[in-house]
Amino acid sequence: MTLIAAGGLHSPGICLKAMALGADACYIGTPLMLAIVSDQAMQALPWEPPYSLFLETGSRTKRFSVEAAAERAGDYLSSSVEELKFGLRALGKSSIAAVGREDMIALTQEVSQLTGCRGPYGPRRQEQQPERELPAARDGLLDAPPVFREQPQERRLH
Repeated sequence: MTLIAAGGLHSPGICLKAMALGADACYIGTPLMLAIVSDQAMQALPWEPPYSLFLETGSRTKRFSVEAAAERAGDYLSSSVEELKFGLRALGKSSIAAVGREDMIALTQEVSQLTGCRGPYGPRRQEQQPERELPAARDGLLDAPPVFREQPQERRLH
């Protein structure tokens, strides 16, 4: 079975995350359409929306330049490939197929449990740490709380 991720993929970095989570391909729609009309939008504005240039039923389709749109689409796809390459180099990987869940860190414990990615915090220590005073609070210079508090217990999903 092939999994194609779509919807909300507004940058190559988001596509790389989707591929790391198991997608075989990513479908990009809106970002590519915006790139296609980026330099031609003024031909439709202010009375018509930019998409009236490329929709079949649009009132401004005669003003749409397919050659310019193809060039902009090529530019967008080329820059997307370069951004993906940059992300792969940052991860120390040589191909998209080498990227996996182990390369990602979830921002919350809940997302970590749902996606199978590492969580934002390491394993919890069982022993209690003594409360420590802030140096400035000890000297009486600040009205700050006098101790660091431990993080609240993590919530578990049922």
